[in-house]
Amino acid sequence: MSELRIIKRYANRKLYDTQHSRYVTLDQISEMIRNGDEVKIVDNKSKEDLTSVTLAQIIFEEEKKQRSFLPLTAMRNIIQNGGEWIAEAQRRVTSILPFKGGEEHAGQRKSDETTGDYDLAPEEPEEEQV
Repeated sequence: MSELRIIKRYANRKLYDTQHSRYVTLDQISEMIRNGDEVKIVDNKSKEDLTSVTLAQIIFEEEKKQRSFLPLTAMRNIIQNGGEWIAEAQRRVTSILPFKGGEEHAGQRKSDETTGDYDLAPEEPEEEQV
């Protein structure tokens, strides 16, 4: 992965790429991320980290363009369950990717690949046996 790129956000909402000494747009930041760059957006005056807010804004702009960046059910799950749903989705995806999941998921990975079942909805908690 490339080195961290710091993007400063000024009071006038302009975004400045400190690595390349130029102003950038949300689309350009989105492209940087797609290219594997790690970016951090900070408020120039307060030094507050605005990365998550800016990434949410990028997702919003993609949706406005009708690109269906995220499925509607995924967006609902994020709102309903917040970070828990994302962590669960990441765990499930990692468990089905070759060389990424633990060996305890090997059988599940094979089953999922053959059935095409990649449901990322949160699992219901298992009931304890008394």
